Amino acid sequence: MTHTQTAERITEPIRVTGLGADPTGLVHLLPDHSGAVARCGFTDWHSYVTCTDWTEERTCPVCLAGLALDLGAEIPADVLAELDQIAAPWPGRWLLRPREGDPERIVGVFDGPGGWNEALRALGARYDAVGLDLSGDACIIAEQAGHRRIVIDVTLLDPEHPALRWVVGVILSPPCPAWSTAGKRAGLTARSLQILTAMLRAAGKASGRGGRHERSGATWAEVRAMAAAMPDPEAGLVAEVLIWALGLQFHGESLR
Repeated sequence: MTHTQTAERITEPIRVTGLGADPTGLVHLLPDHSGAVARCGFTDWHSYVTCTDWTEERTCPVCLAGLALDLGAEIPADVLAELDQIAAPWPGRWLLRPREGDPERIVGVFDGPGGWNEALRALGARYDAVGLDLSGDACIIAEQAGHRRIVIDVTLLDPEHPALRWVVGVILSPPCPAWSTAGKRAGLTARSLQILTAMLRAAGKASGRGGRHERSGATWAEVRAMAAAMPDPEAGLVAEVLIWALGLQFHGESLR
């Protein structure tokens, strides 16, 4: 493409994306399931590639958002809304590779009313943090203090979601009543400990022991379902520490 053609394309709507940029700069979220050479890949995050030809007009929202940022423009509102829909419940911008100067991304699991976030703030560091908690009241308190929250059962989420591809930090603070004097300490029974041990082993095998071996084929949902056999299934939430640590790193960054 000539410089004149490039200038003409830039003046057109952002959805015209035939700019001759380097394809290696595109986001690789998923392996290519179609047999074509994929430069970007998803419709939903377990589906097929939608962007395989660099020279043709593309409507993939990741490509469009990346192009807008390359041009020094804001991501168009309709494109950002599409990213948010695909990445849900995570921020749509997390589908894009971080750029120089962007804050590091952190996920807080069982993040509560904001104690961990206040500690990060006290460190003076700048993070792009999203916290998860099942308590709507705790999330309201955190949001009032300026911390982002998603009200959700963390056991329903997949730590390998492509929106988490560039998360570099995780805070894990599972509830303690099943283990402490704040509750009935049902997690300390022989039955609970036996099942928890089996869950941790299953999580390791499900990840291929951190990607070093072949994966067992078990899903995270199947590993989590083992907790139902505990006297107090909430005790099984401790296993989320390993599930998230292994899952986040399998297709993503090394956690720090």
